[in-house]
Amino acid sequence: MMQIVKSGLDVDDFDPSIDAYILVTKNEFVEMSAPLLTKIWTNVETTLEKANLKSYDIKKVLQVGGACKMPMIKKLLSNMFPNSEHCCDKNPDEVVAIGAAYYSYYLDQKDKRNCSIM
Repeated sequence: MMQIVKSGLDVDDFDPSIDAYILVTKNEFVEMSAPLLTKIWTNVETTLEKANLKSYDIKKVLQVGGACKMPMIKKLLSNMFPNSEHCCDKNPDEVVAIGAAYYSYYLDQKDKRNCSIM
């Protein structure tokens, strides 16, 4: 027999005027999240199209914030970018710093290409 585990959310943590506790199963949460996952997929696909990139052009995927702890997001990105290195550090602040370093390097290289004095 499979045990159904429910997690809870104390509503008054977000709105002190409401004294309530919401219970939800993992399956219910996944079902409620499905439209958001579709939006994420669509936004990533649109971004790739606008940048004239394909998923195989992406070598590294950096995940930050709460999504790092969500298996459904990890799975979505792994499916979208199967040949990429996926970085989802235990400390999301470090991943933000790594992403900022990559971006600053990119900007520095871009500026050098546009500079007439080298």
